[in-house]
Amino acid sequence: MGVEQLRPYAWKQERSPYAWMSRRDGELIRSILLSSATRLDRPLRVLEWGSGQSTLSFSQILTEHDVAFHWSSLEYDRAFFDAELAPELLRRPDSLLRYVDRNHTAHGPRGNGRHVVEALCWNRGELRPYLPGREAERTADLDDYVRYPTRTAQSPDAVIVDGRKRRRCLLAATAFTDALVLLHDAWHDHYHCALDAYPAALFFGDELWAGAHDPARLDTLPSEI
Repeated sequence: MGVEQLRPYAWKQERSPYAWMSRRDGELIRSILLSSATRLDRPLRVLEWGSGQSTLSFSQILTEHDVAFHWSSLEYDRAFFDAELAPELLRRPDSLLRYVDRNHTAHGPRGNGRHVVEALCWNRGELRPYLPGREAERTADLDDYVRYPTRTAQSPDAVIVDGRKRRRCLLAATAFTDALVLLHDAWHDHYHCALDAYPAALFFGDELWAGAHDPARLDTLPSEI
């Protein structure tokens, strides 16, 4: 499927209950995560650039299916993080909230260690560089936010790119040679210069793109929903 077949703002017709995306794209990501877990004999590792409802919803789906996982989510807007994610995550067993700038970690209740959400937050404010008068926010320092995952010991199985600096995040994710990388809002032309960094790739769903080093990883994508 090519980019010309994507449906920009498809979520406006029928929004997913899982995230700020179309219902079909939400179901596709749900299916990808569950099927990825069935091929592993260890916990599924997911990396997400851009926290939000997706963090809460997709990790809860994995928990409800008793999938063992470690979900790492990165967010740059502390006010949003504290308002929209922290209250829920602090009620969930085995959740960790890492405030990187403060070198502080908050914990949810102790659980059995099977369903871990590790949410990392920087304090860079609400960045909306696409709004008139806020163009200077494009130069906000998000280097740590982009580079942090490549400094960790374990590579993710699935990567979701759905926050700021998506081109840079896509390029950083090429370090994870075994991962399936998913980009949301893939119809935006200014993301496309980073897509050629992946030997295998395709556009699918309403607003999704998938990239991988191994073409066989794309064979595992679900049929259109």
